[in-house]
Amino acid sequence: MDLDDTFIELIDRADTALENENEINARQYGLDLINKEKYKALQKIPDAELKEQLRQAKEAWIDRLDELVQIAKEGLEAVGCKVFFAKTPQDALKYIGEVVGEGKLVVKSKTNAGSEIGLVKYLESRENEVIETDLGDRIVQMRGERGTHPIAPAIHCCRADIAELFGLPPAVPIDEIIAKARGEIRDFVFKADVGISGCNALAAKEGAIFLVENEGNIRYVSNAPPVHISICPLNKIVPDVEAAFTQIRLLSVYAAGQVTPVYLSMISGPSKTGDIEFDVREGMHGPREVHVILVDNNRIEASKGPLKESVFCVGCGSCINECPAYDNLGIAFGGPTYVGPIGIVHTSIQNGLETTLESGLNFCTMCKRCGDVCPVDIPIPELLTYLRDLAIEKGLLLPPFAEMEKRIKEVGNPFGIQEQAVSPEKR
Repeated sequence: MDLDDTFIELIDRADTALENENEINARQYGLDLINKEKYKALQKIPDAELKEQLRQAKEAWIDRLDELVQIAKEGLEAVGCKVFFAKTPQDALKYIGEVVGEGKLVVKSKTNAGSEIGLVKYLESRENEVIETDLGDRIVQMRGERGTHPIAPAIHCCRADIAELFGLPPAVPIDEIIAKARGEIRDFVFKADVGISGCNALAAKEGAIFLVENEGNIRYVSNAPPVHISICPLNKIVPDVEAAFTQIRLLSVYAAGQVTPVYLSMISGPSKTGDIEFDVREGMHGPREVHVILVDNNRIEASKGPLKESVFCVGCGSCINECPAYDNLGIAFGGPTYVGPIGIVHTSIQNGLETTLESGLNFCTMCKRCGDVCPVDIPIPELLTYLRDLAIEKGLLLPPFAEMEKRIKEVGNPFGIQEQAVSPEKR
């Protein structure tokens, strides 16, 4: 790793991000609205009680995550789901590829775990057409970009640019943009061969998938096509339905400032009917097959080490919404998939320490807001400090900091100022 080149690339990324005033303004406008709604919603729920409940549920299993995974597998299979444990992204893609096949129409909802494993690029390489159904994801897909926020992928886009995407005038009312997008997306949904979703919580004991949304697209994706694939990162697994509901309630408040989500789906297997002689058959109005991919990607290993509490993450984005570095830099402060403070930690687990440094580990200001606003009290600043210390230990010190270290060792201060002898009478 060439640290000089890395430093130059980081400076270039930061400069480019800071020069894009339109994106900064759009992002800051969106984050301000999200945060205002969050603090309103927090006044309406027993926040401390719910946080403690979820924290305890996760702490009880963090040292036995592999055991919880097995319980989830058994619970899902008991209700008719087909379950695959994917140790690596490549394992996940191979299984999904076998289920989907080639030359199919695939509709998908927002799934950050899907981005993590490189899902869309892989499916398209097998001659499949993949359509994003979440409006934000559809916008960035049409723009040929990556999402810049885990909950609001198109937070950096302004209305005029979005209108142009859909062939509409820049000053068109938002409702007209939505109507145009809705019509196009629905046409794809009802023709699709496969629907792919993420997973906001998975109740291991009962084998129940929880999906949260505002738009209604996830219900289409998980219900209209004959095959539904749910991609579940291991950090979304909780022991039971009670813990899953708690996770969903906190997720809704911290992610979008909603006391309850607009839609909450709980899926336990393929659709069924027993209305003819009580003989239960699968595949009525919903899918005939439900496949659940449990994605590890180093999470079990992380759960046994100093970054273990990162596996508590519910993916709400609250730490990102309050982060001054992300506020100004956007995805320049982030890794290949995940952005912001917790995104840097996820990057270290999934992509290694060098990639973490390249992703902006040193952009963090250590204001500690991310830890203060986490719904499960993940000590994110401490995890980032650990990664910085580890980088120093491994010799991954960016040039300015290496120079400061050298000065401290040589003259006792980071500025390189030589101490001068002072006569007693001048003291």
